[in-house]
Amino acid sequence: MSNVSDLTSLDFESAGALDLKAAGTLRYATDASTRAIVLAYAIGNSPALTWHADGAILDWTDAPDDLRAAFDRGATFAAWNASFDSAIWNYATLRFPFSRAGANHRCDDPGWRLQLADRS
Repeated sequence: MSNVSDLTSLDFESAGALDLKAAGTLRYATDASTRAIVLAYAIGNSPALTWHADGAILDWTDAPDDLRAAFDRGATFAAWNASFDSAIWNYATLRFPFSRAGANHRCDDPGWRLQLADRS
């Protein structure tokens, strides 16, 4: 069981040329035109925050310090639509951990939690 302070909720907003419903999550997320443009997140019981790059693709090198710290301490990242958010995390961002080939992630429950595993 996770402690709420170790839980980071997230929700990506993205933009791309493909129609998400017609293309499906994986095809949409892996399309070269798709980019994560906003990430709403809340760490533990803290208020929700947003991170954006004025329409540019989100780049981990510019990630907010609190989000990077949550990741570094091994917090669980959770999403209501984990299959979509994990696909965007892995394929539609720049330099995010796990966005390279061979990334290790798993969805504990497809409707709720994205557990990011490999921190190498």
